[in-house]
Amino acid sequence: REYHKVKKSVGEVFGVREIKEKRPNVIKNFGVQLRWYSRTGPVNTSKEIRDTHLSRAVSRIFNELSGQHRASFSNVQVIRTCTKTAKDCTRPNVTQFHNSKV
Repeated sequence: REYHKVKKSVGEVFGVREIKEKRPNVIKNFGVQLRWYSRTGPVNTSKEIRDTHLSRAVSRIFNELSGQHRASFSNVQVIRTCTKTAKDCTRPNVTQFHNSKV
């Protein structure tokens, strides 16, 4: 899918709906693929994060990018999100919590 810039005066919003979590009290592993623009050019990356809601996980990633890389909200594009199982996670900051003795 291609990304095209569209002016506010020309674009049209078809619909907005909030997706509710089926089990909001269970911690899940989320994977987010995103693209953001740094000072030197576009950067494609993927992040893993643990949270109870997908919307909160994406919000935490936006805050992380703005804090560590000075990427503003308008420069970040979320390409894809998914829920990952414990065996599919690779990042150490996520896998450290998979131990039941923690």
